Amino acid sequence: MFKKTETELILQLKKGSMKAFDEIYGLYARRLFAFCLKYTKSKENAEEIMEDTFVWLWNNRSTLEEADSVKPLLYSLADGRRYLPEGDVDGSAMEIHPDFRVVLSSNPLVRGV
Repeated sequence: MFKKTETELILQLKKGSMKAFDEIYGLYARRLFAFCLKYTKSKENAEEIMEDTFVWLWNNRSTLEEADSVKPLLYSLADGRRYLPEGDVDGSAMEIHPDFRVVLSSNPLVRGV
């Protein structure tokens, strides 16, 4: 069976492929959760940050640049998320928070943030 490269998954994700999104989620969800749990010390907060991160990825998929991996972007998003207002269940503050915008604008995987 042919295994897609992450670059191919990113290109398909940009086109709206839920299958590509699911594959990326499968690649990173557990590790991203562990990363979030390490600094939040709360399973619920770690889950929320992880979910917000993947919601942001889906909602902003068209802004992704071609790259070898989304790992740096996901970890930047999750790390920046801990500075955002509590209760931001849909990740909408991720798009407007000034400190977070700096994190995203320095990430080569995202354009026009």
